[in-house]
Amino acid sequence: MGIAFSFKKPVYILPFIALSLIFGIITGWFRIGWEFSSAASWPEHGAIMTGGFVGTLICLERTISFKYKAALIIPIISSLSIVFFLLKYNDIAYWMLLTASLGLCVVYFIIYFEHSELYILIMTAGAFTWLIGNIFLIQTHFYPNAVMWWIAFLFFTILGERLELSRYLMIKFWQKILLIIFLALYVTGILMPFHGSGGYLTAISLIGSGLWLYKYDMAKKSLIKEGQHFYSGIVLLAGYAWLIITGVLMAWGAYSGLFYDAVLHSFFLGFAFSMIFAHAPIILPGILKLQINIFNRSLYLWFILLQLSLIMRIASVLDPVIFSKQIGGLLNGVAISGFIINILFLLLRGKLSIRNKVLAKA
Repeated sequence: MGIAFSFKKPVYILPFIALSLIFGIITGWFRIGWEFSSAASWPEHGAIMTGGFVGTLICLERTISFKYKAALIIPIISSLSIVFFLLKYNDIAYWMLLTASLGLCVVYFIIYFEHSELYILIMTAGAFTWLIGNIFLIQTHFYPNAVMWWIAFLFFTILGERLELSRYLMIKFWQKILLIIFLALYVTGILMPFHGSGGYLTAISLIGSGLWLYKYDMAKKSLIKEGQHFYSGIVLLAGYAWLIITGVLMAWGAYSGLFYDAVLHSFFLGFAFSMIFAHAPIILPGILKLQINIFNRSLYLWFILLQLSLIMRIASVLDPVIFSKQIGGLLNGVAISGFIINILFLLLRGKLSIRNKVLAKA
């Protein structure tokens, strides 16, 4: 019957998410010196990737199972921001992302009001930091004013999700308090002058949270299993390592020349995209209402390429002669693109397998 405009299977959002990713990668390549594309929206790389792509994914994940189906308008709004970025109506796109972040805050508030769990409160705080970052972008049109709040958005959201998934591990009260202290340090740090001691507080927060995840998250327990579980465990632990590295780089000099790029991409690519690589084989079939296991060992290829290319990019801070930031950045985009194409292929293959089984029984 084709693709219907249905809130039960919001596949109509996915092309816009894909478009945000494609242009996010292209504008990222342009920013580091690859001029094989005009990339007219290249200054908006951060807003496209953080809001149009990752922000939409988070909004979609949270609203797809929300009891009020009208909430799916939130990821629709954020996904459509890419259209206005491409048309160079950047201010309209900013306001769409602001509206989506406000909507996400409302969704989390309703969920917290009903369940009052710590992990929901943490994710709610994350949504508010996305909102604050978007407000700063609209007011100043200056990315450094917004980006540390965007980091907080993904940082808090991912920590909340990992705490949610680890709630059966019987994490003690004092261990949760320790995590809250680390998160509070991050907010305190970005409220302070960043060229002063604020950067050190955020560094302590990121390093401490990374070590907390190594100690108390369930990722290590996944390593005793095989297949999807082992893959997710390895990718998650790599992401936690990048979170610690981000903290170290931030303490070294978050706004000092090449360190700015290194801090941002060790977090957004090393930490945040590791979470996407780990969860996508599980979450995407759920969003599409497909009861299939799409894990395949081919996914390791893109994970390894992302890690090696990111190491090359970050190491260019230490020796730009031996390690190329441009080549590393180019391969970052290849790894992400290859992973997404691989996932889509596995989804299509899984769906065709289900259809063939149904036809065989008919």
